[in-house]
Amino acid sequence: MSGKFIVDLTTLNKYLGKLYFLNKELRVEKIDWTDVQYELTRTRNSINNIKDEDILIESKEISRKTGNPLALCDTMPIHNTRATTVTTPDDQGHQIKEFIAELNTELKKKLNDEFNVRFDSKNIDILRAIDALNAGSDTYLVLSELDVLLNTFSCLNIDRSILELKIERAEVDYCLGLPINPKSIPNLTTLIAVKNTISTSTASVERAFSSMNRICTKLRSTLRPERLSDLLCISLNRDVVDFLDLDKVVTAWGNMRNRWAKV
Repeated sequence: MSGKFIVDLTTLNKYLGKLYFLNKELRVEKIDWTDVQYELTRTRNSINNIKDEDILIESKEISRKTGNPLALCDTMPIHNTRATTVTTPDDQGHQIKEFIAELNTELKKKLNDEFNVRFDSKNIDILRAIDALNAGSDTYLVLSELDVLLNTFSCLNIDRSILELKIERAEVDYCLGLPINPKSIPNLTTLIAVKNTISTSTASVERAFSSMNRICTKLRSTLRPERLSDLLCISLNRDVVDFLDLDKVVTAWGNMRNRWAKV
C-alpha cells in the first residue's frame, strides 16, 4: 500500500462523509426540494472546510496502523553513493503535503462545479414543478408550482387559465368517482408527457453503450450498423422480447420472399 493510495483513501472517505446527508435527502421516496437546497448549502460549506492538515493527520494514522510508510516514493538511504538524487524524510513529507493540497483543491473545484450544474436554482424549480405532477406529492397539481414548467416550455402554448379550469374539473370528477378522460384535459396531459420525457439520469444511455460493447466484440467487428441497431433494440427491450412467440417470428421470416427484409 503506497503513501499515495493512503492519501487517496483518506480524502475519499472524508468527502463521502460530507456527501452522506445530501445523498440521503435525494434517496427518499418523496423529495422535499427545500430540504435538498438546505442540505446542499450545508454540504458545500462542509466540503469547503475540509483542511489539508486534517487529511494529513488521518493519513498518518492509517499509515501507523497498517505499517505502511506515508511516502510517494521509497526512501533511499543517504549513504547510497550510486543514487543521483536522494529523497530524505523531510522531502517526502513536503511532497505529501503538496500532493494533499493539490488533490484537495481539485476535488473541491470539481464538486462545486458539479453542484452548480446539477443543482442550479432553475433546475431545482423545474424538479419541484415536475414533482407537482406526481400523484403522491403534497403539491400535486398545485398551479403555482406548475408555473415554472409553463414558462420553461412556453413553446407548448398552454393557457394557464384554461389549465386551471381543467384541473378543477378533473378534481371534481375524481371526488365524485367519475372516470377522467385524458382527452378532456389535453393541457395537463401534455405537461405529464413532458415530465415523462425528461431524463432523471444517464443510466439508460450508459446501459445502451454497455450493451453495444457486449454485442460488438472483436469477433463481431464487421457487423453492419443496421444489424447492430437491431440487436441493440432487442437487447434493450428484452422484457418485451421475452413475451414474443419465436416460432411465429421464424415462420413469418421464412414466408418472406425477400430474406433481407426486416422482420
